Amino acid sequence: MDRSAPQLAKLQESFITHIVGPLCNSYDSAGLMPGKWIEENNESGDTDEHEEDSPDMDSCDSHEARKKRRNVYCQITQHLLQNHQMWKKVIEEEERRAAKDKQSGEPRTALHPSSEQIEAIKEEEEEKGKAKEEEDKAASEANQ
Repeated sequence: MDRSAPQLAKLQESFITHIVGPLCNSYDSAGLMPGKWIEENNESGDTDEHEEDSPDMDSCDSHEARKKRRNVYCQITQHLLQNHQMWKKVIEEEERRAAKDKQSGEPRTALHPSSEQIEAIKEEEEEKGKAKEEEDKAASEANQ
């Protein structure tokens, strides 16, 4: 990727938000995230055993105790969050710069003129597949 392209920050932020973030949430909800358990420091001490064994508890309290999960420190998640915050800052800086340029009336100069429009990359296999589909379609129409 061309790091000087103005769309890079938006693409990276969108990728993290829409693809990587939900994937990590799925891994976390399935309990598959690698990492270390974080022990919560309770001021009253470890009272989980007493809460579960107590017959006087409300059904809500016992339901909450079962739902409570231990936290996991995952270095991958931390790096992902830091990366996402960094790209958000880059987007904010670009927007501020664009607003300043717009107020001052100076045209913004791009580092690379080709970075204004990013073209989609076409795979050779896709092109071959489309050509083959068109040939098959034409052949089936000719047979009818």
